[in-house]
Amino acid sequence: MNSDQSNMDLEDVLNAFIMEEDTGKPTLLRYLIDYPQFASDLVDLSREMTLGTEQSSGPLSKTDEAIVAAAWERHVAVVPGGSLDPLGSLLPAQLNQLSAAFSLPRQVFSALRERRVIVASISESFLRSLSEKTGCPFDRLIASLNEPAQPTVAGSHKSEVKPDAPRKVTFEKILTDAEIGPDQLAELVRGE
Repeated sequence: MNSDQSNMDLEDVLNAFIMEEDTGKPTLLRYLIDYPQFASDLVDLSREMTLGTEQSSGPLSKTDEAIVAAAWERHVAVVPGGSLDPLGSLLPAQLNQLSAAFSLPRQVFSALRERRVIVASISESFLRSLSEKTGCPFDRLIASLNEPAQPTVAGSHKSEVKPDAPRKVTFEKILTDAEIGPDQLAELVRGE
């Protein structure tokens, strides 16, 4: 154990564990060896993460938002070139604001964030407005949205089969699935 590890308190260790890309058995064992004084808490956290907990549908508290923001800053610091994903870097409260600004359900922005939308099917006016509201340069936004769709990794450790990337669909299909009314749908799809 190095001196940095010996100075970490329980909350720092648990937060570090949560931020691990894979929190499976090998990672848990490594943490148990490195932090034996927190073994019970690490095992409890690992069980909670494995079993899943009921998610609150309400907004994050200011403390939770600060923890997420700090973790994201640490993450961006080690990612070469910083965040290249303008929607992926938004906090839940920011996604809610974006959703309200466009008067669209969050599921539309989740589809964009997960790159499940064919970019050519999105009107330029919507993309320019999205670029403006996210503070992301237009070209960078387009490049990010054009990247391949990513498979959902939640629960993938429980499957023997590697998850496939979702199939991209038109923006109109995403809006229709979100039950957007015909007038707003026409405005968004055609850029009217």
